[in-house]
Amino acid sequence: MTRVRGSKMRKVRKLLLGLATAAILGGSTTIFPAAADNGSGQLDTLDPSRRVAVGLERLGFCLASAALQTAPDRNVLIAPTGAGRILTMIGAGSPLPVRLKLATLLGWPEFLGGSIAFGVGLDRARRSADAAPDLSLRLATGVWHDRQHKPLTYFARHAGDGLHAMDPADPATTDRINAWISDATDGRIDKAVTDVPADTTILMADVLAFSGAWSTPFDPEATRRAAFAPGTPLATEVTMMQSGRLVLPHRRDAHGDWLTLPYGDGSFEAVLVQPAEFELGAFSRMACETVGGLAVPVAATDSHSVTLQMPRMALEETASLDQLLHQARLGDVLDDPLLGSSMLTPATRPGPIRQQVVLTVDEKGSEVAAATIAIGTRAGAEPVELSFDRPFVLMIREQATGLPLLIGLINRPAGAAGTDE
Repeated sequence: MTRVRGSKMRKVRKLLLGLATAAILGGSTTIFPAAADNGSGQLDTLDPSRRVAVGLERLGFCLASAALQTAPDRNVLIAPTGAGRILTMIGAGSPLPVRLKLATLLGWPEFLGGSIAFGVGLDRARRSADAAPDLSLRLATGVWHDRQHKPLTYFARHAGDGLHAMDPADPATTDRINAWISDATDGRIDKAVTDVPADTTILMADVLAFSGAWSTPFDPEATRRAAFAPGTPLATEVTMMQSGRLVLPHRRDAHGDWLTLPYGDGSFEAVLVQPAEFELGAFSRMACETVGGLAVPVAATDSHSVTLQMPRMALEETASLDQLLHQARLGDVLDDPLLGSSMLTPATRPGPIRQQVVLTVDEKGSEVAAATIAIGTRAGAEPVELSFDRPFVLMIREQATGLPLLIGLINRPAGAAGTDE
């Protein structure tokens, strides 16, 4: 049998990767076969990048639902793309059986096709933002490893230019990593890493910074103080923005009112949901259990004449994603002894995955910044009036694929303690 070595093997791998990428870009289902759907058949009609977005959206709602189990009246902000990119990076440093488990967690038919389609979707989102003068999307990934642990070839190739050597015992290491995150998020998150333990072998960071101006800004002169969730334990007074009459995609069904509010040229959008049931936990559980995702039905909405009221917000939340995955009974793969075993030599093991998200919404538009950190150690027809004056759902996504940048469950738009350490 002929054995392929060295440069020939690299050429073969490059050719196979190119064919896989071409298949993904072309929408081929040979490399990325159809996944099980929710009985409607809708998932089969989605291109691979949109299927990836649906899987990330579902994962985001499962994490959000788990966060509400212990504190039902808190705010929850989850950046699904950050969670997905960290898990994909860990998968690149894990053997095949672990990759299969991670693909299932992410809602992908298989890991290679899913990770390629994910990359294509991220590139598409970045290009869409770059083409619009009033939109900005920054995405960056960084990997720091101690000098005694050498990155293995496949993982190093996946990490790319974001690979750095570090000395975990050096007090300045934490400052350097935080400076990198602060720069990548335009200063919105400056202390995502509180400490780098001395036995740290690897630290992975994924950051996202989005800024978008509403296609039709709210009039600051119409903004006023108004009641939110009156007559409930969440009752408070908030700063409420008010729109004039707008023509927007709106849908009303058994789950509640759905409204799409575009940014800039429409390539990104905020999806606002006021659930039919007052409590957000039931809605997030439904979204977690919907295999086909919510992106499909929302995309099919009709345009209506809408007058909108929406709170102005400045929120910040943190979450331990590994704990939430276990609470959602999705964290078995994190306990696999082979997880991350192919990242470094000698072998290391990923530890906690922590995410910090900052959200601001005002009359001009929205800003989102998220930092996801994983540390490894040894070892209708009629006019509609909508007032989001009770708990609601806020999703920010790229329009073409539905790639979710943010999933928010807003119980306290005025801001309140709700940190899940």
